[in-house]
This record gives sequence, structure tokens and C-alpha cells, in this order.
Amino acid sequence: MPLGFLPFPGIDIFDVIKGPLITISGILLVVLLIRNKYIDKNIEAKLLYFFILLTFLASIFAIKPLLAFTGAIPSYGRYEGFITIFIYGVLFYAAKNYITITQKKITLFLVGMSIIGIYAMVQFFEYDPLVIYMRYPKLIFSTIGNQNFLASLMVMILPLPCAMYFWSNKNNRFSIKPKSLFYLLISFIIFSALIATKTRSTWIAFAYTYILSTIYFIFIKRKYLFHFFIISLTFTCSLFLLNLKKSESTLTNRVGSIKTEFKKKDEYGGSGRLKIWQITIKVIKKHPFLGVGPENLKPSLQTEFKKDLNEYWRIKGTTIDKAHNEYLHTASTIGIPALLILISIYFLSFRNLYDQKKKEKSFLIFIMITAYLIQATFNISVIAVAPVFWVLLGTSFRNKKLS
Repeated sequence: MPLGFLPFPGIDIFDVIKGPLITISGILLVVLLIRNKYIDKNIEAKLLYFFILLTFLASIFAIKPLLAFTGAIPSYGRYEGFITIFIYGVLFYAAKNYITITQKKITLFLVGMSIIGIYAMVQFFEYDPLVIYMRYPKLIFSTIGNQNFLASLMVMILPLPCAMYFWSNKNNRFSIKPKSLFYLLISFIIFSALIATKTRSTWIAFAYTYILSTIYFIFIKRKYLFHFFIISLTFTCSLFLLNLKKSESTLTNRVGSIKTEFKKKDEYGGSGRLKIWQITIKVIKKHPFLGVGPENLKPSLQTEFKKDLNEYWRIKGTTIDKAHNEYLHTASTIGIPALLILISIYFLSFRNLYDQKKKEKSFLIFIMITAYLIQATFNISVIAVAPVFWVLLGTSFRNKKLS
């Protein structure tokens, strides 16, 4: 899904292909699940059913029902309507009950992620022909379409090649076997792509998960401490390489800007996010139970909060279509009950992983989910990234598959 894009003028080259791809995949999965005739009655599955029901009701009573169901109309939409959210639930359900994760599948997945990362590095060093051909701005968007979304994918995936590197060296202090070096190289590529995006929210998520990992390897899994040092050294080499490229906005300056944004006292701090959150909270207060409908935040602002929307446009020069906070966005578009259900599923996921804390893969999944949820405080859900997260979330409930 993240790899798909169509480099043709006149269309949204990123989402136009991803929308149909996820829809077709979802339909095929639904057919297979129906044929199996198994109904999961665990609490997390029941919560999922209720979440889907609330999303359906929110779509019916949305300001623009067609947009709410399809996720896109000719002039607007990011393809995250009811159909897409329903498919996210199907992916969660399938990952929880059926999908078997093997080393071969992980390796193939990481190859795809490394292609995305390599493309991001090509853009970072300004060798991307697409920028010239399509006249795109010189940003790091790879096949995802936006540096923030690319970064959210990279920070979530990064622990996976690192873990595969650890496990490929389980019985060795240091190995130069091709498999071991392969995972180390992918770790380098994905981390480099993450840093190259200059997305501060994902840097914060990485810092938090890195600290947690450091504690884990020092106090619990000391046998991997040397390998953790090698990974850290790899990250350091990546930072050194990326900082060789001098520009008006160096990586060092970008890090410093995090502190500056937090110090801002006006309501437009955090790149305007504070103001967006204030406006979104107004929407939530007016539509607390079912929200305004999936993908209907912008139509709601245009009809019910036009003064706030125009003021934001006057100050920032851009419009608002998402809350830039997944939790606030869920509450504003599907309702507070739906948000509470999602948080409950996250809590059950963490509790389930904690119950299996002696299993190394449990910590890996915990770190990956945590990285995504932290960056989601400042970012939004998109079809290029969310399917990976929902599969991962479903996998966290695969008790018998974790070893």
C-alpha cells in the first residue's frame, strides 16, 4: 500500500491509486472472512464492532454523507471515509485471527520500506526527477505524498529491522553474515529517511521510544546491549552523513526549533496546531456524540465555523481539513464515544503485550505501536500509513503467534 503511486500529471498521484488498492484488498479479505464463518467474540473484537457501528451512524448523519462514506468527492477528500475505516477494521480482524507473520514476509515488507526510504534520500539530496517532471516542491515525500506522513511510517517501522538485526545475531557478539548486514542496512535507510523528513513530531516519538529501548536493553535484555550499541552507532553515522548537506534549514536548526515552538505563547504555536486544536474542540463541543462525519471536518468549518476558518487562512495562508491530532480528529468526526473505544482497544493491546512481557516480540510490537501513537498527537491518519498500523495493532492480540 505505501509503495503505490501513479506519476501522471493532472491527478493526485499518491492517493488515487492507494484508495482503490485498499478497497479491493478489503473486499477480498471480507469474502475470505465470511467464508470462514468465524465470529470473534473477545472484548477487543466487540469494541471494534461498536466502533464500526458508530462510524456508520456518523456517516449517515454527516454534513455531507456521500463524502463521509466514500472519503472523497471530485473536489475534496483524503479517502478516509466509512469504507476505508471499515477496511481498517477488517485488517485488524484478519491480523488478529488469521494472518501468520513469517520471517520471509517481514523481509519482503522491509525491502518495500527500504525502497521508500531510498527514494526519500534521493529527494533529500535533490536528485529526484519527479520534482522536475511534476514541478513538485523540493520536499521529502517519497511514495507517500507528504513528509509528515512518510515520517510517521518510518518511525513506526524503524524498530522492526533493528529487532531483526538483533535476532540474526542472537548467538554472536557481532556477525558479518549477509542477513545481519542486510537488516543493519535497512535500519540505516529507514532512520535516514525519518531524519531527512525534518518532521519534529516523529523525532519526539523516536526519542521517547529510543529511551524506552535503552532502559529495556540495559536492565532486561543485556545480551543485546552490544548490538544496541551498533544500531546506535549506525544512527550516529546517518546523522553525520545527513548533516553534510548544508542548507538554509539544517537538521541542527530543526531540532532547536522544537524548543522554540514549545516556548511560543500565542495560539498559533506548533506550526499553527494549537489554533487548529482550539477550533476542533469547538466542533467536538457542538457535535460530541457522532461528530460531523468522516472527512467532514472541513465542510463543518466552512458552514458552522467560517469566521475561525477565515481567520486561520488570513494568518497562516492555508486551510484546515484535519485536526492534526488523531485523537481530536476522531472525536470531531466520529464522536467522543468512538474515541473512547479506540483508546480502550489501545489499552487492551498494551495490557496483552505486558502479560507476555517475557517474549521479545511483545516488546517490539509495543515499541512500534507506541511510536505511532505518540506522533499521532501531532499528525493525522492517512491511507498510506494507517493500514500498517491497524495490522500491527491486530497482531498485538495474537497471543499464540508471539514467541
